[in-house]
Amino acid sequence: MERIFIGIWGQAECWTVRWVSGLLKVPSRAGFASHATFHDGFRETDHSLKPISGLLLFKPRRELSSYLSNCSPIALTTAATMTTLAIFDFDGTLFDTHESISQTIKLTFDALLPAQVPPQDSIHRLIASGAGLADTFQALHPNPAAFTSAEETQWIDQYRALYATHGQTLVKAFPGAQALLAALTSHQIPIAIVSNKGVAAVKTALERNGLAGAVPDDLIIGDKTPGAKRKPDPASFVDVLLPVLRENYGLGAVDPASVLVVGDTLADVQFARNIGSKVCWCRFGYGDPAACLAAGPDFVVDSLAEVVGIVN
Repeated sequence: MERIFIGIWGQAECWTVRWVSGLLKVPSRAGFASHATFHDGFRETDHSLKPISGLLLFKPRRELSSYLSNCSPIALTTAATMTTLAIFDFDGTLFDTHESISQTIKLTFDALLPAQVPPQDSIHRLIASGAGLADTFQALHPNPAAFTSAEETQWIDQYRALYATHGQTLVKAFPGAQALLAALTSHQIPIAIVSNKGVAAVKTALERNGLAGAVPDDLIIGDKTPGAKRKPDPASFVDVLLPVLRENYGLGAVDPASVLVVGDTLADVQFARNIGSKVCWCRFGYGDPAACLAAGPDFVVDSLAEVVGIVN
């Protein structure tokens, strides 16, 4: 739903507000610029056209239709849709888990292959890519070709047992996580987590950090969730979340354009693109900055507190 507020420029009343991205062309008349180009951050090219936090302020409604009729229909894109669903990544987005993952990987090697010490830079690279456990251990194994499905299961089971006893104590919610989830709940915006992590580990971390119940259990999608596939595959959204939202929450139709994905890796950005949603990239997380920025996220934040403003 597009949000339009009516009023008069420069007076202490409501203003006509549109959120516009792309190239805006309007006639050169009082209070308007002849043209202005806006992208991430909505830069201003004329003082008569004032962007505020991504919102463009126009003249009153009686003049708005004539001005917009002169805009380029190809270049002008209205994008102020209300968020109807927020999908969060877990590791590196809501929770700081880098040390817990890194240490548990090393403990797993100590238990199953003590002669092999996985390089720290390789561990970091795999965490930054959002790789799942199977891909991680195969990449770090000294003989990946001989890493059979039986060994994969053994390594993953060992990792999860060690994570439960050692890794969880190192997991911390990022600053602002609790306030953000509470704000979304107060706005009655459903919250989901789509992670390559096991659901049990996600729920335990939420509970240990005072966030039990902040995300409904049936909206936590993780490794081994029936029907889910690792991001950026859209199956977790199409085949898992949408049916749950329809059956358990009465949401018959969810417009992907009204969905906001919040994550820190390239896999998260690509996942959002694959489901047709907006995406907020968390620069404070573990993803490769160059790769994530090159993928063109709709929003970039340096803290979870900034996500509240995007949703609002």
